[in-house]
Amino acid sequence: MPRLARIGNYPIPFSEQAYTRIRDKVADDKVHYQIILIGLKEMIRKIKLFILGALLTLSSGGVTNDSRDGFSSEEQGTLKRSYRQHPLIDTLLQSVNPKYEPKQPDDFFDFLRDQYPLPDGLKSPLSEYDYIIVGAGSAGCTLAARLTEDPKTTVLLLEAGKGEMFTTDAPAIAAFFQRTDYTWQYFMEKEPGVCLGKAIGGTSVINYMIYTRGRPEEWNRIAAAGNVGWSYDEVLEYYKKSERSNGGPGGSKAVRRGMMISEKIFDAAYGSIDDTDTWSPFLMLLHPESFGFIELKDNNPWSHPRMHGRYLSDAGGKDVATFVAAVRFVQELVATTPFQRFGARLHRAQYPACRALPFDSDAYWECAVRTLTATLHHQIATCRMGPAGDPQAVVDPRLRVHGLRNLRVVDSSIIPRTVAAHTNAPAIMIGEKAADMIKEDANR
Repeated sequence: MPRLARIGNYPIPFSEQAYTRIRDKVADDKVHYQIILIGLKEMIRKIKLFILGALLTLSSGGVTNDSRDGFSSEEQGTLKRSYRQHPLIDTLLQSVNPKYEPKQPDDFFDFLRDQYPLPDGLKSPLSEYDYIIVGAGSAGCTLAARLTEDPKTTVLLLEAGKGEMFTTDAPAIAAFFQRTDYTWQYFMEKEPGVCLGKAIGGTSVINYMIYTRGRPEEWNRIAAAGNVGWSYDEVLEYYKKSERSNGGPGGSKAVRRGMMISEKIFDAAYGSIDDTDTWSPFLMLLHPESFGFIELKDNNPWSHPRMHGRYLSDAGGKDVATFVAAVRFVQELVATTPFQRFGARLHRAQYPACRALPFDSDAYWECAVRTLTATLHHQIATCRMGPAGDPQAVVDPRLRVHGLRNLRVVDSSIIPRTVAAHTNAPAIMIGEKAADMIKEDANR
């Protein structure tokens, strides 16, 4: 007969065998075997904090000191860790998942993460593989899945990160995971003219499940630049291929955390209306004129790279002007009859750096834009695709690295020009298309 243990006020069923093991570990038999996880008080108050609080509260496990080298003390304080395991906890976890074997002693949620054992009962990797894929991101997983559709093909897929878990499938809490060890914690270099000069990247595990392909004319421009096979009609079949396979309050603070906006600046601007009945347009610069670069920090392979965003730095000032024009459009939208029926009005945010400027002037809005600049993490073109005559190209239209044999780049870094899309869907499409190209080349 299953028994119930309790975590705070929440009953958890487990087997009679597990119950007996737990009883033997508890010194006082008069105790009703209530399992209290010290340090997880948030779990007692709200079930959602059972999911989030434990993931996002600092403790002794998780990110190692080595992986925090180069961070300021403030940045190190924001890196989140998981809870250290204990024999009593392991027993409870095994009662939930009988096949669970503790593999990460510093990770309390190890038993909830997806497990990826070697196939066919293998105890160790093979000595030789047909293909080695570095990185199990959206493109890497797609590529591995398609290549191994042939049971004779062997693929080694390497990934440094953890497995997914049920909490990472909830797009509403994606911002919380962007400051955890589900990301590499790379920070942009500080830059002049932008108050917020840092940003971190994300993956399909910690984004918002937004699926966009980009517009046809954008892919057609990419093809017209010498990238044969990359027109919209040609990539559309690969979008559809992956789509057939896969089916289809306090929120503002979560966005602030995810975008690393200073709490002081955010509270000064929006603290008075936070958690109130408001609506907010989100202005996005889809085709910026400004572009940044990435470089090695030093000759230490463990050092984080230097990432220079160079946001709003184009010589002509077109990026800032586009943002100001977007603000004016929103003002016109607010003035329309449908919005006025609800009494919509513009909140007069307080930006400390902009107080000396006349409110609602173009100069004021430029200052506001520079104060709250943030990235949506969709960097591209670091391994730009292009024909042999393109001096900036890293790979050719078949994704082969120029000048090298048997090496390709298959992810969103090959996209040579901006597309009006979150890059997760294009990355999956690139993985689909690359698999076909690799198979074609192998059969020649």
